[in-house]
Amino acid sequence: MKGMIWRSGLTTVLLIGLSGMGWSTGFSLSSLNGTCVWQATFLPTTSGDSINAGPAAVLAPLTFDGNGHVTFSYDANINGTFTSTAVVNGTYTVDSSGHGSLSYVSPASGANQTYVFHVSPHGKTIQTIISSYNGQPLAPRVSTGVCRFDE
Repeated sequence: MKGMIWRSGLTTVLLIGLSGMGWSTGFSLSSLNGTCVWQATFLPTTSGDSINAGPAAVLAPLTFDGNGHVTFSYDANINGTFTSTAVVNGTYTVDSSGHGSLSYVSPASGANQTYVFHVSPHGKTIQTIISSYNGQPLAPRVSTGVCRFDE
């Protein structure tokens, strides 16, 4: 009983705290309109180790059009080898809570990559992680990234 009361109290405190943080709701595709700078770090998974995937880092300006399309070019250091790409086209979705996904075909690997993200309360930052690689949930690397609009 004490545990249930404690959890209930914690939930109430969290809800009150979050409501006071100005967490925005009502996000939509048009909430992402403009360019942010994405910096992502990738570390190999155990399946990635078996194919010598190695670590990677990516730096890219992502331009969102407000209608579900994103374009970018990127610089990457993949397992110690530097590369740059021409324009990459992708798509994105975002729900009213700011949770969304970003998908594109990687010019480096030819793989369809999908990232999930959360938009910050004021819409100035997106936090990303990779969710699928070539349609498979098991990716050769895990990732964490941030894209900032307010530079």
